[in-house]
Amino acid sequence: MRVLLIQPFITSGKDEFFQALSEPLGLLCLATYVEEISGKQIEVEILDLFALGHDKITERGENRIRRGLCDKEEIAAHLNRIKPDIIGIHSNFTGYAEDVIEIAGICKSVFPRIPITLGGAHASYDSKSILGKYQSVDYIVRKEGEETFYELVNSIKTGSDVGGIKGISFRNREGKVVSNPDRELINDLNTLPIPDRTLIDMGIYKEINKQSFPIAMSHPVATIMASRGCPYNCIFCSTKNMWGRKWRSRSPSRIVHEIEGLVTNYGIKEIVFYDDQFLVDRNWVSEVCDAIISGGFNISLALPAGTSVWLADKDLLLKMKRAGFYRLNFPIESANPDTIKFIRKPINLDKILEVIRIANRLGFWTTANFIIGFPHETEEDIKRTIRFAYHCGIDYAFFFIAKPFAGAELYDIFKKEGLLSESAASASVFVAKNDTLHLKAGELTRIRNEAERGFPKRKIIWLLNPFNLIQFITKILSIKGFKYSFRIFMSIVHGKHKR
Repeated sequence: MRVLLIQPFITSGKDEFFQALSEPLGLLCLATYVEEISGKQIEVEILDLFALGHDKITERGENRIRRGLCDKEEIAAHLNRIKPDIIGIHSNFTGYAEDVIEIAGICKSVFPRIPITLGGAHASYDSKSILGKYQSVDYIVRKEGEETFYELVNSIKTGSDVGGIKGISFRNREGKVVSNPDRELINDLNTLPIPDRTLIDMGIYKEINKQSFPIAMSHPVATIMASRGCPYNCIFCSTKNMWGRKWRSRSPSRIVHEIEGLVTNYGIKEIVFYDDQFLVDRNWVSEVCDAIISGGFNISLALPAGTSVWLADKDLLLKMKRAGFYRLNFPIESANPDTIKFIRKPINLDKILEVIRIANRLGFWTTANFIIGFPHETEEDIKRTIRFAYHCGIDYAFFFIAKPFAGAELYDIFKKEGLLSESAASASVFVAKNDTLHLKAGELTRIRNEAERGFPKRKIIWLLNPFNLIQFITKILSIKGFKYSFRIFMSIVHGKHKR
């Protein structure tokens, strides 16, 4: 039996900042698991439409552009070459949901009788609506997909009933949408195989990741996931619904084994941990660092997702530095007490300031995420956050617009307040598409852009303090540090510093 998994092309607005995709870890985990658990009786191929045309831009009307292989005839040719028995399409981002449906339609037109399945965050949260509206989609695998998708594929292979498969949604014979009960999460992530990178073109992704991670210290870059889940309850994040608030980790030895393969087989020089929350268990983090240090890898390590670094102390940060971590990204989000309470983020601003000072003294490059434009925020609330970003001592700040993504409570809040516009689900977090109760979308975008442009000027003022200047100079004393500071500067100049 042949299974085809598709990574879609992506469509965005011309005025939106484009964030290149990194390796499709979700599809790699899924494909590797299905092949291994079936003893290679099920063959899986990944058709990566984004990677195949990552350097192509296609006009899609007055204000829209598309990146990736999107020509229907070329896609049909790939489908006819592979001749799959079942097709799965990655549908993770609300902003790219229309692309997924278009691809499903192309697949169904080529192979009308082949089951088409969607999986990923967006498909999981919008499963009933998708199945109700689009006949091109037959099944949706909700949330954690490995075990569920394998059972579905095996059921289709044997012609058995899918009614007992936990974690899927589908239409029954009467055309009614049925959602089976959720599947329990995989407790031991070590039972999952290490993703087989031969299923994608790593040569292409080594090039793509130069765009995906423009301020990485070392290239080429590869991504891995060491844990799943996050125990926190932030209203703007769908992670808690996708992976659950139960945090689960892989063993340090498995993580190091994957790193070793990336370094040996692909010459990778920087590993990006794509975990939603890397620092939940400080003992585990310490063990991971010990394993990496023992492995003797001369690599850089990064946590760009905004891990709650304030959970670490000085001793752990020192060990992380020895292991290769060079940049810490603080998901501060807001400096306004009412907003912090609203988003349910466990933020202690005094603790954050303390850890930023420690991190700077240890020689870490420090960045932070700030989100503006929550429904009840006033312009003064937002300016309070911006002032904190300017004065907290970080090397650079990332300013994002609050987005009502499907699956997050914020989506329902925007909807309840009558603020959910048709374009609100735009993939860009740098351009506002919906108003708030106090500000128009255009005003929000202007404030965000001004905050970003103003940061370098404020940083120069901050460096006029001799102590701050000496501390900053220690980061660039080495050739590697100087080159990295220059790369950051050039990325800022060219507006490519979004990650």
